[in-house]
Amino acid sequence: MAFTHENGEPIHPDRVSRRFKRLVELSGLPPVRLHDALHISASLSLLAGNDIKVVQEKLGHSARQITSDT
Repeated sequence: MAFTHENGEPIHPDRVSRRFKRLVELSGLPPVRLHDALHISASLSLLAGNDIKVVQEKLGHSARQITSDT
């Protein structure tokens, strides 16, 4: 997963992780890592009826089986 500024320059991953952690803390919700949020998003997408192939590609997995097992 890669994040960029509006001008396309990369944002350092630690900056994104720290900001996400702070937002979770401010939300009052149970702790969750950014990586966990990615898997939650994938699970919700599958529960919503999206094809596993679409979710696989979004996650960047090389095979459906990886997405399914995860």
